[in-house]
Amino acid sequence: MEYYGKSTPVWNKMSKRLDERRKIEYNEDAAKFCRGSIKKDWRLAMSDRYPKLQNSLTFRKTDNGTVEVTDILTEEKNILSPEQAEFAKKLDGRTHPYRIPTQFSRNEIDSLLEDLDERKLLKTSDTRLLPYGTVLHSLWEPEKDTFLHRIAPLWNKFLPILCLPVLAVGFLAFLFRFREFGMSGMLWGAPIGFVTGLLLHEFSHFFAASAGGASVKEMGVMLQHAVLPGIYTLIDDSPVTNRRKRMQIHGAGMEMNLLLTGLFLILGAIITPLGGVCLMASAINGILAVMNLLLLGNTDGFAVLTEALGTDNLLKRGEFVVRNKKFRRKLMKAGEAGIGTVILYYILFGMRYVLPLLLITNILEVILWLV
Repeated sequence: MEYYGKSTPVWNKMSKRLDERRKIEYNEDAAKFCRGSIKKDWRLAMSDRYPKLQNSLTFRKTDNGTVEVTDILTEEKNILSPEQAEFAKKLDGRTHPYRIPTQFSRNEIDSLLEDLDERKLLKTSDTRLLPYGTVLHSLWEPEKDTFLHRIAPLWNKFLPILCLPVLAVGFLAFLFRFREFGMSGMLWGAPIGFVTGLLLHEFSHFFAASAGGASVKEMGVMLQHAVLPGIYTLIDDSPVTNRRKRMQIHGAGMEMNLLLTGLFLILGAIITPLGGVCLMASAINGILAVMNLLLLGNTDGFAVLTEALGTDNLLKRGEFVVRNKKFRRKLMKAGEAGIGTVILYYILFGMRYVLPLLLITNILEVILWLV
């Protein structure tokens, strides 16, 4: 990137769009924090003008007076001093680091930003690569007071009440009029059901988080394990202490997929020419709901179960119980509660192999159908 003077905009891939929209003129201090500037080569995301923290970070004070910073996506932990943490929280991508009220000098700010960058606590791109080949691309960082936040309580109030009754009515409508559901248009029903299900699934998480007091950091698209496309919502639910609210935040997406399953069946029974489209869209949403109900480590169903039991590290505990015969026998001797605990952990351990088998089966079915 080239810099032509105090008031001339710096045109590069990161700032060109922002300069055209905001008509911003750079000064010497601002230029310092642009990608490829004379003094520094800060790696900033396309959506940010100044250094910004990763949206996936949470802060917790420790007993010894320091602050533990945890990345909720990678579970990596870092330790900062209270002063460093307070300064880091104000790095929002819109505020010039030198203009943040702090006790640090400019040289100390430079050193702190370099340290945060080395620890991978700064957002350097809208795209992020996670372990096991998962790729996230941020599209939207919701503001705190929007129209969506205002309708969130109403949405979150009626969703858990309506999902099962609508699903039941949908099944009854299908049973009484299944002969009128044609096969035409089923190929259109798959993408319609998939896109609608994913979008409303994630927005239901958004509404539940907003209504429950959690913080929605960002929403975007993802490629899970470099194979499965999807949409994600990054939520920090640490401020929420009510267990029921936390369960609703994790379970809202499944409730929406169940609601859509019933709604598409009802729509197909009413508008018979769209029967095939609605039937396939309903089936897709039913599959999405079932897959999220599976008690796997990264599904909504597992998160709801973890909150219901009030237990952290459920998978690690389950693996320990399954592999440790002495501890397992000790639990079995504790009575019905111990036996139930062992059975639950065996189910959790076995579920880890269910999703891969389901994916392989579905792929083989598609191949056979095409042949």
